[in-house]
Amino acid sequence: MVITDVLYDLTVGVAGAVLGALIMLMFTSKKNRRLSNEIILNRKDLEKLRLENNRLIETIKNRENQILELQKKILKKKTGK
Repeated sequence: MVITDVLYDLTVGVAGAVLGALIMLMFTSKKNRRLSNEIILNRKDLEKLRLENNRLIETIKNRENQILELQKKILKKKTGK
């Protein structure tokens, strides 16, 4: 009688642990999938920002070059007089 009670308790405990592990696996896989999707979206947003930053940096460089050219022209006019 004592052995059957111990075996029953052991079986119920193992079954409960396995069931709990399966339920946790289900929840964590859903959470991992959601987090993975968020990471992908954030990477896409970061890539868009990087491209925009590169475009703005290129625009700034072009403006700086224009300013330098104008300064050179002004200096040539001043030294030529």
